[in-house]
Amino acid sequence: MTVQASIETPRGWRPFLKAAVFGIGAAIAGAIVYYGVIAIANLEIGIVAILIGYMVGYMIRKGAGGKGGRRFQILAIVLTYWSVGLAYTPLVFKDLDGKKTRAVTTADSARVAADSAKAATFADSSVGKAAATSESGKAAKKSMTGRAFLIGVAAILFLTFALPLMAVFGSLPSGFLSAIIILIGLRQAWRMTAAPAIKVTGPYAIGAGPKTAAA
Repeated sequence: MTVQASIETPRGWRPFLKAAVFGIGAAIAGAIVYYGVIAIANLEIGIVAILIGYMVGYMIRKGAGGKGGRRFQILAIVLTYWSVGLAYTPLVFKDLDGKKTRAVTTADSARVAADSAKAATFADSSVGKAAATSESGKAAKKSMTGRAFLIGVAAILFLTFALPLMAVFGSLPSGFLSAIIILIGLRQAWRMTAAPAIKVTGPYAIGAGPKTAAA
């Protein structure tokens, strides 16, 4: 019974949540390392995904009290995959911000004269409307702010899970190598969070060996 209890998958939500917190921390740390390699060294070393798989698997197993099981394995591969996507996310926003800045600068140079001419007329006509709709505008703004926040969080989560696939298919045929490395990292996390297996061999004879016949 003692041996069986030592390898049994932890039940209940408490060990799973603890393992999830440990795993999320490892996933974020792994994403920072991966992003640092890409942004600072200007290199995309996919082998970091294997390191992420090890980090996530190790921390999830530690959070589960040194044990494992199928639900911990699923958690490990999800967090490892998410960590890889999270590493690419700042690069996407940085690229979008650069494109937006260039577009705004170009558009502003053509709109300055027209906007300055319309500003006075628009201000005079909008003073009365602003006073009448200020209260309803504030309420609508609060409602939209909360909704926009949730939509933004959901969009970022979707983006982080989509980025690894986008990176693989967007850089074919070299993307196949990245896909293989990511799969190796996922496999590493899966193996490290598996339930321990005990192999029983025998039976073996206890005592002295067989006697040899006298010559």
